[in-house]
Amino acid sequence: MAGIRDWAEGLRRVGSYSESEATVLYSAVLRMYGGSGSLSDIVLYHDGKLLKAENDRFDELRSKLYLICR
Repeated sequence: MAGIRDWAEGLRRVGSYSESEATVLYSAVLRMYGGSGSLSDIVLYHDGKLLKAENDRFDELRSKLYLICR
């Protein structure tokens, strides 16, 4: 559970940047994609069951976010 809270807090933090801080925001977001345990590794489950539709949508949004920040 701690990992989920850490990711939620990290995403809230980057969501607080202003438009004038776009370069800093993009850099912060891109750092979330590298290495083991990264944003790319998150898989959504509920009560031990894989959430297929939610994971597909999350993957789509995660990919768009990466392209925007790249």
